[in-house]
This record gives sequence, structure tokens and C-alpha cells, in this order.
Amino acid sequence: MSLLDIQLTLDTPLFSGSWRPDRIDAVTPLRPSTIKGIWRWWARAYATGILFDKGLIDERFTDRDTEKISQLIGSVIGLGYADPRGRTSRVSSYILELEAESKITPLRATRERSLNLQRITLLTLRRGTSVEYIERASFRLNIILRPGERPNIQREKAALGSLLTALILSGFGKGSRRGLGCVNVRIIGGSMADDYKLINLTNRESIKRLINETRRAFMELVKDDYGYRDKTKDKLPPLTLISDKIIDEESGLKAFQLYSLTSTSPNILNNLHNFFVRTRRQQTIGRDDLRHNLVGWILGLPREQRGTGYRIGDRNINRRASPFILSIHGDRVGYLSIFASNDWPKYIRWIGGRQKRRHTSR
Repeated sequence: MSLLDIQLTLDTPLFSGSWRPDRIDAVTPLRPSTIKGIWRWWARAYATGILFDKGLIDERFTDRDTEKISQLIGSVIGLGYADPRGRTSRVSSYILELEAESKITPLRATRERSLNLQRITLLTLRRGTSVEYIERASFRLNIILRPGERPNIQREKAALGSLLTALILSGFGKGSRRGLGCVNVRIIGGSMADDYKLINLTNRESIKRLINETRRAFMELVKDDYGYRDKTKDKLPPLTLISDKIIDEESGLKAFQLYSLTSTSPNILNNLHNFFVRTRRQQTIGRDDLRHNLVGWILGLPREQRGTGYRIGDRNINRRASPFILSIHGDRVGYLSIFASNDWPKYIRWIGGRQKRRHTSR
């Protein structure tokens, strides 16, 4: 049974790679496994957020909590579960059928033609280096309930809601967290099409409604047998999640915040993608508070070049992705998702200047 039939049209260039990371697979430039990957990421953010709101997980996060989240996503929501003991493993309840609707024509970005995108400039720094990308393409995605599965309206709402959130608020391929590989989402059909017919990618309230309805579906699926802990206030979540909980009363900071971004010029991708570069921030607003306050590490770690920058002081952590995820839709609309969590390295060292000044954050 088809649950949703969706048309995906590229809004921004897709640098998806293939068996060669610098070359596009012209037959399957976008794969179901890629979509499943971001689907599970956002489903985990929803599931963890509900458990956090209920006080079932906190800063005392353990392997047992990880197992709760895996079971909720894999067994309850139906995205597939691998039991470490091999007893309750199950395949996904959903089948994804994906095909390109038109011929794929790869283009090539080089050092001289980097599209003025910082991520691509870095990939083509060496003379003679190039990376392929797709500028225009549309795909047909059909989500089918696996034969033999009994329909469950709350389960399907939780699963499909997290999938649509993933498609709208993040991209695919290289630079997917910085507005590259974003797609326009159009619901064509399916048994649950009416539940999502009001989604408008240019309307922030429409996206917030999708998030709230998906959270409600997850809430209905979280049973008492997940255990109970006392709820705590003003505590950072142990990891990235979606929650309305205010974790700092003074500033009103929430664990998850969604901002809509608009541009008066049609070049919104370049303006927002490159804003994560220090020089562009200084050019746009005349200053760089992240650099001035030595908190540029918030843009992701490691973040260093030629012996200067931010270094991780924890040997058990090699990198930390930025808590900012940017998506672009059309010529003038974008969304910025911001996640506050406590899973950062405890020690971060900044080294800068000719005198190698050092500053350690805790």
C-alpha cells in the first residue's frame, strides 16, 4: 500500500558523489539508502526529544538510553531494528521506491568555477581538481507499507512526519548542512496524502505545524514501560533532539529552534551558505562576534588551518558537527535549525596569531 507519493525537485546544486566521491552517478545520483539515512537521523531527534520531555533521559545518558531510542525508532516507528542479542531484530516496515524523472546531466565545478560556494572552494583548492554536481533534476519517491504490515495511523504519522521534516529541513550530499542538495517537496498521492496537503515550504507556520503534529504522534507511541525519571529544569539535553523545552529561562533558549530566513536578492544560497565563513560575516555585518568571543567552535570541530584555530582537547572525540542545519527552498526562502545539547568536548583550545596565543574553553 502506497502511503505517500512525492515529487522531489532540486532547489540547490547536489554534490552526491558515487563510488568516486568527486563524480556523480548519472543513473542513481540519489539513492533510497541516502534518504533512509537522514530519515533515521531526524526520527532519532524526534524520539529522543519526546523521551527528554518526559524526563526519561537526561544528562545521565547511558547505553541503556541509547537502546531505548533504537527500539523506539526501529521497532515502534518501524524503521528497522538490529537487536544486539539477535532476538528481536526486524526489517523496516517501509519500502522506498525512487527514480529520476529526467535524464541526469552532471556538471563540473573547478578551482576557477567553484560557484562561489565555500564548501566547493575547499574541495577544489588544488589546481586541476574538480568535483561533479547536478544543478537540475526531479525524482519520484514512493513510500510503501511493507506487505503483511498492519496499518497503524500514529506509527505512520510519526514515521512520515519525520521523513518530511528531513526532506524539508536538510539536504543531501556534500554541504548538506549548509544548504546544498536541498529539494522541493510536492505531495502527489498516497493513502496519507490528505494528512500533509497543507504543507507549504515557503510558510514557517506550516513547517512548525508539521513538527508539532509529528511530535504528538511520537508522544502517543511512547508507553509507560519506557521507565520514569524525575524531570529536570534548565538542563541541556544529552544529545541533539527536537523539543520545545526551554533550557535557559533568562534568554528563552530552547533545545530546538527553527528560524525562517528570507532574502531581498535571489542569491540566497550564496549569501547564507557563505555566512558560515568569517570573511563573509565581516563583510555582511561589519564584525564577527564568533571570532571576537572565541566561540567559532560552535560552527563545528575540528576547525583549524595551518596550526591555528580550534582544537579538541578530549582524546576520545575526533570531531563534532555544527548544531546549525541550513536548508534553502526557491530563490528567497531558507530555514535554519538550531540544536542545543551537552555532547560537546569538555575542553576546546584556540590557537591564533603569530604569537600562538592559547585559550581553553570549558
